[in-house]
Amino acid sequence: MFRLIDWLIALPELEEERLWQEIQTLEENKNMPYVTSVERIGIKKGRLEGEQKGRLESKQQDIVRILEFRFEGVTEELKLLIGKLDNIELLGDLILQAMTTPSLDEFTSVVTQHVVDDKSE
Repeated sequence: MFRLIDWLIALPELEEERLWQEIQTLEENKNMPYVTSVERIGIKKGRLEGEQKGRLESKQQDIVRILEFRFEGVTEELKLLIGKLDNIELLGDLILQAMTTPSLDEFTSVVTQHVVDDKSE
């Protein structure tokens, strides 16, 4: 049907854009299913968990970047250990330690201790 309208009516470019935006909006509204309150809660929870995961991954990546900037030889093993840490406050503290630690070995010991502590809890 939209092809017929497009073929029959030649609109100025601005009006054509408005028409297609309106058609797209109508199509989106038409296909939008009802979301129950339980589904909305689930969606919100999923979004919050995704945001939390994003913050964790960002801090983990920041630590690795700092270490790679300061030291040579940041191992995959250390990167994996950092990736196992899921306490946002601890990761924030480790960012500061990554900036100030005198050696990569010392930082690795600190991270290893935190990973071991997490396993024992």
